[in-house]
Amino acid sequence: MIKPILFVDIDGVMADNISWWLTLYNHKYQTNHQKKDVTCWDTRICINAELSPYFDNYDLVEPIAGSFVSVNILVTRYRIVYATVGSGSNWLKRYISNPEIIRLRDKSLLRGFGLIDDNPENLDGFVGERFLLSQPWNRGRGLNESSWEKITQYLMK
Repeated sequence: MIKPILFVDIDGVMADNISWWLTLYNHKYQTNHQKKDVTCWDTRICINAELSPYFDNYDLVEPIAGSFVSVNILVTRYRIVYATVGSGSNWLKRYISNPEIIRLRDKSLLRGFGLIDDNPENLDGFVGERFLLSQPWNRGRGLNESSWEKITQYLMK
């Protein structure tokens, strides 16, 4: 049986990288920024913090709550392919042996059944089912914001 392809982003969808990067930034600069404070994509604007020096640091990144539970359910019906521009591929391999990973910047190039992402712009150009995993930086963007639990319930109906 050929399973429909479900693309899943890594950063901000599987990996809670922003919380770890904020921990590193806060330690270095003696600040107290939290994930909930990151209400836009450019942290230099919304919290006046430059996080790019930490973008490759996944040392103590934790999974997004419910992400692996949901993927373990979804894999029974879908071929899960991780699509990312970030550096989370090696982090993912700590949790999943031999994951299928595509590294690309333009997710409109993907062709499959669906895409789960935290960036509304990535979903705009995708042809297929689109799921926006709700995060503080993507609220009110005009797409249905959702949790892993709701996405999984919908996809397993």
